[in-house]
Amino acid sequence: MKQKIPYILLSLAIIGILLLIFWPRTDINTKIQKLNNENIILKEHIKIKDSIIDYYRNEIDNLDLQLDSANTIIYKDRIIYKDRIKLVKEYIPYQIDSFFKQRYE
Repeated sequence: MKQKIPYILLSLAIIGILLLIFWPRTDINTKIQKLNNENIILKEHIKIKDSIIDYYRNEIDNLDLQLDSANTIIYKDRIIYKDRIKLVKEYIPYQIDSFFKQRYE
């Protein structure tokens, strides 16, 4: 009997190891599946956020172009009208109206 004890212990250890390896692990598999599903959802959210960021980047670029063109117009107006502004010390309402009327026609 003493000679069979190591073989019995070895066979029990082998059976235990085989059970650990091949026993179905539903907890781990379900957790992995849940994490995969959450990962897919998060990837979709990232795509949505990226598209929103791209939209606002395009809006910023358009506004930059509009600001550049407005700055160009302001610069040209300053050059054109700086001499006329220096000539007049005080404006009357009629002069202001005619000045802007000429300027924006």
